[in-house]
Amino acid sequence: MIIQYNKSFLDNIIKIFDAYFIPTHRKIETTVKVFTDANVSIVETQTTNTNSKYCHFVTESTLTAFNKISNAYDGLSAANKNTVKILVNTILNGNLFQRNSAFDKLVQMNILLAEDISKAKALMATLINYNPDIPFRSFVSEVEAGSSDINFFRYQYTVPLQLERKYLQENNIPDETGKREKLYLLFVARGQDSFGFSPATVSSVNEKYGYFVKNWDESTQTYKTGLSYIAVDMGDIQADADATIKYDHIDKIEYLDNYIIQMFIPNKFND
Repeated sequence: MIIQYNKSFLDNIIKIFDAYFIPTHRKIETTVKVFTDANVSIVETQTTNTNSKYCHFVTESTLTAFNKISNAYDGLSAANKNTVKILVNTILNGNLFQRNSAFDKLVQMNILLAEDISKAKALMATLINYNPDIPFRSFVSEVEAGSSDINFFRYQYTVPLQLERKYLQENNIPDETGKREKLYLLFVARGQDSFGFSPATVSSVNEKYGYFVKNWDESTQTYKTGLSYIAVDMGDIQADADATIKYDHIDKIEYLDNYIIQMFIPNKFND
């Protein structure tokens, strides 16, 4: 069976990915409210403004933590929902100290377990110079040298990206089977309430953008409020043939020289 899509449908699909990889829609939001120290106070007045952040270097533990936050969100009280919104703001936009205090508070609120956050606290890092104006998308319709692939979308970032702190593989301690946690570049959706996102309220003022949005849950056939992200796996070019982004060594990472993400989306359509 061949399903034909019209071009408008496919254009809508690829624009969804743009919202993650090329988040220029967020440029109007120059600052985000974060807790100064969530271990000391989660009163809304104990917040500060920080620059918006767009991309993060994480391991599986961080993804597990975000999934647990999403699963717990709808069952929280209205006050706790707002607190969790600001805590997620803090994890994704705050500095290292602020981020770790937010993880600790989520454990105190019984949303996460201590074991959920140990590696996230030790290994997560913001890509501090990520600029949403730099990544770009292209469509590859002809065979390129060294590859037989055609008809795919390519996202590229061509400027070196600096990690907030150096990744050392020795800190990614193997489990009982000898496996270390997989590495990812994390892109979390953040949007305006007019697009279904739910901003936090800080000192009686609504933020313009939020991370929490209603997502369709196929297993329950209902909409659930939570986080929506794309996590692109990284691996050693010699040892991890299946990795989306391959690097010549991952034992120590301070900068990412660039990245290329390629996606095949059906390209047969009816005009």
